[in-house]
Amino acid sequence: MTTPKQNKDLLGKGIRSLLQNIDADLKTTSGNLKTNVVETATATNRIPVGDIEPNPKQPAATLMKRHCRN
Repeated sequence: MTTPKQNKDLLGKGIRSLLQNIDADLKTTSGNLKTNVVETATATNRIPVGDIEPNPKQPAATLMKRHCRN
């Protein structure tokens, strides 16, 4: 049977390994984020105004009052 200390050590090794794998997937050898990672994280999607539907449960007048206070 393993002791709590051994369990903590094994857990720590597992977490370190996981973090190293994440770093290897996301970073270059110089330690900078890979270009595709940055592009994915900072990309925006443009949605045409016509594709946006109002929430029927939230009247527009209530939204205007909430966001247009002086």
